[in-house]
Amino acid sequence: MTIRHQLLATLSVAALAISAGTGWSQSENAARAALEAAQAAADAAAEAADAATDDAVAAVEVAVAASGQAQCGPSIAGPWLGASAEESDISSVDEPLQARFLDEENNIFGFRVTDGNQRIRIEARSNADGDPSVTLLDSEGNEIGSNDDMENSLNSLLEINVAQGDYCLRMGELRDTVDVTVQVGRDGQQPLMESTALTCSPDTEAEAFAAESLELALAKGEITSAGSAERNRYLRFTLDKASPVSLRALGDGSVDPQIALFDQSGQRIAINDDADGRNSRLDFSPVLEAGRYCIGVGAVNGGAQGTITVSAKTLDPQEYIRRAAARGELPPVDDSYPVAPLVFKRTQGEVILQGSSANWFGFELSEPTLIGIRTLGSPSGVDTKLVLFDASGRVVQENDDSDDGRNARILPVLLAPGSYKLALTDISVLDQIGAPLRPVVILAEKYVAVDD
Repeated sequence: MTIRHQLLATLSVAALAISAGTGWSQSENAARAALEAAQAAADAAAEAADAATDDAVAAVEVAVAASGQAQCGPSIAGPWLGASAEESDISSVDEPLQARFLDEENNIFGFRVTDGNQRIRIEARSNADGDPSVTLLDSEGNEIGSNDDMENSLNSLLEINVAQGDYCLRMGELRDTVDVTVQVGRDGQQPLMESTALTCSPDTEAEAFAAESLELALAKGEITSAGSAERNRYLRFTLDKASPVSLRALGDGSVDPQIALFDQSGQRIAINDDADGRNSRLDFSPVLEAGRYCIGVGAVNGGAQGTITVSAKTLDPQEYIRRAAARGELPPVDDSYPVAPLVFKRTQGEVILQGSSANWFGFELSEPTLIGIRTLGSPSGVDTKLVLFDASGRVVQENDDSDDGRNARILPVLLAPGSYKLALTDISVLDQIGAPLRPVVILAEKYVAVDD
């Protein structure tokens, strides 16, 4: 008879004894005994279930061990970073251990630590402009550390002290393309990625940006210097006379550059990322004071394949205003930048965008009017942005990526009588020379109250 059958039988005896209408005094002891027997049977059943669970867990662990995988808790397992558990010992390997994470379904990697209080470095570098994350689990499956986005980068870095034992890495990728190199090493071993943090001390190795004082070089025209985006670069220059200067970092392809300027002591003066779309810019107006300086540039998506071009030119305030208009940041102040009339209640047609240069539209209202404007450009790959300005240059409303898409929309807004300007830009190719021409449809509507 099974434990379940024993439990049912004893409960039945107890029920019969209790339900007897006569002779309760004679049956009370029998009922109590039956209930005690039922409790004992229930305890036995629970012990049997626990034993069965332990046997199942042990069977899983044996199967995992036999398959050469790391085990972190009853349901988390994955291949060792090395060829075996012994060859995945971070405390003894000569070189850091690496693996490629290519499939979200196979995102567990194991390693072992045999030294106590071991300092380890876990790195995850995307090979496809992605956004990886790492989570560290102990042998029981408990989370003991995680990281997404190291400083100034979408890649991941986790530095942590761990005790002896087996560990698992759970990898993640926040973007569609999964191609990540993961590395685990200990202090003193070669890191997978150079830190993307920009620092330039007096001892930092750097190139000469100009062969003479920067203001003399700029008097001859713009200065440029191109180099690999795989690691940070530093360029030094001297400014003998305070001058208005504009510094830029332009990345090609998927490179997302950042730029910083340091004084001769290594103190950071300014830093920028994404002033012009993905590209970066530092403007010093009215002047950058005379002195010795160091420019630092690097890719926010550390280890990116491509080139970063650093440029310097004399900052012309009028040119700055024209550039701001070209980027859709300020309304044109004169006739130097074309402004087309915005026609309401019909499709404007195809608007050709070259790079991110803004297309400007203007309109006049003679009475309070409720208007709405939207773009249709995402099918052609355009990421549109709309900014609406009043006559004073104040931003009335702006939008990028409405309705969970890449089109833009000015929600219905009641405008007072006056003059207005609208900037339309494609931020996906902001300020890129030679960017392709792509069509965008702009729809502008006026809403009129209807009497019941």
